[in-house]
Amino acid sequence: MDQQELLEEIDKARWNRWTDLDLSSEGIERVPQALGSLNDLEILGLSGNKINELHTLHLESNQLQSVPKELGNLPSLSSLYLGDNFLESIPKPIGRLPLVDLDLTENLMTYPTMAVVQKGTQAILDFLRQELKAV
Repeated sequence: MDQQELLEEIDKARWNRWTDLDLSSEGIERVPQALGSLNDLEILGLSGNKINELHTLHLESNQLQSVPKELGNLPSLSSLYLGDNFLESIPKPIGRLPLVDLDLTENLMTYPTMAVVQKGTQAILDFLRQELKAV
């Protein structure tokens, strides 16, 4: 799928208010900014592409109750913003990421606890990395 076809597919998804968009194995190298216009989107498939340079992911204020453990497979991710959701936990593989910023504020965190979350990014990563070692 070339860039024009990709943008047309995203545009079609926006106008038809799709809740599910599968762009897997389409040769995509960068996450298109146009995806931000998909207000009704609940499921986004991007597996099997060539995205290896995702540095920042903003998912705050989305009423998320969970995040996929596969986020831990994004080796270039340095900033992950998950604040103001309904998260109670985050997956251990997030601890493998080279994160400089990890925002979990304004959630319902029990794993790690809010006491750990309030100490900031490094404390959260230390907690998750310790948990990974225990497995």
